[in-house]
Amino acid sequence: MNSRSNLVPWVACFPVREILRASHATALRIVSTLLTLAFGILGARLLGAEAFGAYVSIFAVAGLVSVATSIGLPALLQREFAASRGSGDRSGLKPLVQGLAVINAVVVLALAVAIVLGAWVAAIALLFCLLSNATGLLGSLFVAHERVLLAGWIGDVVRPVGALAALLALSVIAAPTHLLPLFAQIVGTVAAGVTLFLLWRGEPLGNAQRAFCVPWWSDRHPATVRAGLILAGTQLLINLTTQVDILILTAMASPEDVAHYYAAVRAALVVNFFFGASGLLAEPALTRLHAANEREEVQSLATRTAITGAIVTLIAAAFAVALATWYLGLYGPSFAVALPSFCIFVAGIVVRSFFGPAAPMLRAIRAERSLMVITAAVLVLNAAVSVALVPWLGISGAAIGSGLQFAVHGFLLARAVWRHSAHRSDVFHLPRGTNGPG
Repeated sequence: MNSRSNLVPWVACFPVREILRASHATALRIVSTLLTLAFGILGARLLGAEAFGAYVSIFAVAGLVSVATSIGLPALLQREFAASRGSGDRSGLKPLVQGLAVINAVVVLALAVAIVLGAWVAAIALLFCLLSNATGLLGSLFVAHERVLLAGWIGDVVRPVGALAALLALSVIAAPTHLLPLFAQIVGTVAAGVTLFLLWRGEPLGNAQRAFCVPWWSDRHPATVRAGLILAGTQLLINLTTQVDILILTAMASPEDVAHYYAAVRAALVVNFFFGASGLLAEPALTRLHAANEREEVQSLATRTAITGAIVTLIAAAFAVALATWYLGLYGPSFAVALPSFCIFVAGIVVRSFFGPAAPMLRAIRAERSLMVITAAVLVLNAAVSVALVPWLGISGAAIGSGLQFAVHGFLLARAVWRHSAHRSDVFHLPRGTNGPG
């Protein structure tokens, strides 16, 4: 009798709908990854290694400029818009709209200067940056309105398909140069932006003009700038957590070791898509519910999201480990040595999934500073462990550092959520009955 009653919370919380939505979002990310791979293969075949390498360098710089010119404001707008839907207070949106206008006006000015000076490569990169910022802004509004899957379809499918189709078309009508793929990326970005604009069914974008009728500096502006910089810094650190191991191996190991490790961990990161998708889907709703002070609903959604992420991650991890030998064999016989690294890396991701949507919850409760500090701390931990173990264990040492990073990151973020809000983000919190959290 007791064992049956103990199963009630699990049955009541079993998130079928959330699992389906998370699987949907993950499938979109995987499709996007495959399309990006196809774009790179086609570009390399059309241009050759040297010209394609030049394109990669230009595109990387353009991406950095795009991140630098956004300073976290689109992500901040997404959070504030979602919060305003819960609280009804939209006064905080006006400084954000003003900031976005100023930053992109600077990009437009830089674009005009580049054209006047005849710096056409810089002009094309700045044009891509401007269009990418606009498309990202529209996408953030869709996510803020909890239309996450629709935004995912456009960003993960429409945009790369448009770029791939444009590359095929341009390769027929234009000479192959290092700018050809960049033009194709611009076409894909425009296709995604236009699609988002045509499908917009929320608050009219024309209401943004009200932001230009209020003072351009107030007590709200410094807080907005600080929050944007914190979000931008956090995103940079998160990106580094998936790159620091590669950088350390580049400095301490042979190119063959780097190749083996890269093949293993980049495939293992696909497992992380399943966990990330559940948090991505829940974040705007968590933000809205927190702003509306719906504490029970926040905890219920957090628990369902945590269980969803853990279940889909465990399933994905099992399939990944089962297919790992076959997958690594596609690279060549020598890549089998990366199998232990693959398994260690996946184990770290699985442990991370047990701590649930802690990062989205910290953003929802405006505790981005804790998220940034914790991410920086685990990044240092990963680097220290990897540097210590790589000379002794080779690529498995780097995998241990990264796996430990994932696990500790999840644990510390979950503790931070509890400390800031008294909410639980992990799978170990279950309601005491069928009517919601106890």
